[in-house]
Amino acid sequence: MAIVRPFQGMRFTEAAGNTGELCCPPYDVLSAEEKKAYLKANPNNIIKLESPGTRPADYKKAKKTLDEWLESGLLKIDETPSFYIYEEVFSVDGKEYSLKGVIGKVFLYEFERGIILPHEHTFSSAKEDRFNLIQETACNFSPIYSLYDDESGAINKSIGKLS
Repeated sequence: MAIVRPFQGMRFTEAAGNTGELCCPPYDVLSAEEKKAYLKANPNNIIKLESPGTRPADYKKAKKTLDEWLESGLLKIDETPSFYIYEEVFSVDGKEYSLKGVIGKVFLYEFERGIILPHEHTFSSAKEDRFNLIQETACNFSPIYSLYDDESGAINKSIGKLS
């Protein structure tokens, strides 16, 4: 069984702007034009940290931006380790859906142990990019979706009570 724990999250403050202008879809599904549009709407959009480029200088720039945002108060690290509940609302063919989940940190295990399994085939370049960004910034700006067994429904009941 995977070990999942709370962590001290980092969040935008009100000084950064409207939450809707600070979020964006996953970096790897956005075109260069879409990324520019998000930054035009709000220069503090997370895409600035999440997708700075793939050169070593780009990762260093992301780290510098992160430090500046923390120093200026655009971002703040929570004092208490927590699990973070989220809800995504989206439409498909005119029908609205809602997806709730929880974000926590999970321990990594050797693949051979079969505790955490990959969900898709990813390109080596994408894995290297994420590794380099995490190494430079000590942050993971792109949470990874995971599925888990919860036959009793305890986690979903807890999320429902807290959200």
